[in-house]
Amino acid sequence: MRDEEHEKLVAVVLNGSESELVFSEHQYVSDSTDNFTEMFSPDAYLVVYSVTSKRSLQAAKEQLRLIHKWDNVDTKAIILVGNKTDLARHRVLSTDDGRSLAIEEGSKFIETSAGINHHVDELLVGILSQIRLKLSSHEGSKSLLQKRESVSLGGSSAPKLKGGKCPGCAGCKAKGILKRILKKACPKSKSCDNLHVL
Repeated sequence: MRDEEHEKLVAVVLNGSESELVFSEHQYVSDSTDNFTEMFSPDAYLVVYSVTSKRSLQAAKEQLRLIHKWDNVDTKAIILVGNKTDLARHRVLSTDDGRSLAIEEGSKFIETSAGINHHVDELLVGILSQIRLKLSSHEGSKSLLQKRESVSLGGSSAPKLKGGKCPGCAGCKAKGILKRILKKACPKSKSCDNLHVL
């Protein structure tokens, strides 16, 4: 089900490769029980709030929680966007308010002003970058999991010492090494402001 009236198509070039982004705008309704993630199946979510409204940041927080509840966010880009930065005299939310929410919800963060086109190009390139990073990370994780599933690292019936520790069996050492490798392969974001890294 596509509503052409609420869709916009934008061409974006990143690293010499052009992609078309289709934006579907949907208003958040707090009492809605519709699972919008199933209806639209997006590659990325932009959750936009106004820096001139505390209520809009609260609505953004609720929407981010719904996205986490209803969709596999490990494979989707999520960017929290603080808009209307050009309205400095009416601003009631600081950059840190938005950044804190982004960190709390595990999303990326940027502030823009659509009215004066401030950081809009950076946002468009960042969206495409995040989509590509998430897709390549997901493919890499799937291949790591497939390799991992074919290796047995011992069961839960291994002998344990006090404190739940194993007496140094090879399986436990291998598990520890594998955990360190997987953590390096899927690192957490170092910065919610950098849209060009996971």
